[in-house]
Amino acid sequence: MRSLFFLLVTSVVLGTIAPRVEAKTRLVTYQLDVISNGLITFENLQQKAESIAQDSANQSFSDPQISEVKINISGEQQGQIIPVLFLSVTRENWTRQPSVTVWAKQPGGAKTLLGFDRPTQKPYLQPNTTSVGDQFTDREPNFYR
Repeated sequence: MRSLFFLLVTSVVLGTIAPRVEAKTRLVTYQLDVISNGLITFENLQQKAESIAQDSANQSFSDPQISEVKINISGEQQGQIIPVLFLSVTRENWTRQPSVTVWAKQPGGAKTLLGFDRPTQKPYLQPNTTSVGDQFTDREPNFYR
């Protein structure tokens, strides 16, 4: 009987303490975009996304009340916007190993969907034309008024 009373008191006490601990912790979520402007490779876009995620996580965890960080980064290329990096990490895990490459997930297919694996199209070059002068007059048979 005494152990049942102890178990009941312990569960009531622990049940009231846990929500207070949860109330002091905070989750921070970021949604960021990296715009390529057609000037960088997909690998450069990934490196930029990782760098932004690393800086954002470090900055977030500098606040002692932050317990978890979630970061979603999308890449933009010629109007296409596709997720390229997801990071979800707790303070405990980040303290053990503060590296985006360990905790981040990069969805497959982003390179293809953003068009980085397509051959680059060369801009259309206007052919060189020379002026013909006044060879055509209104007496030409195909001249319409």
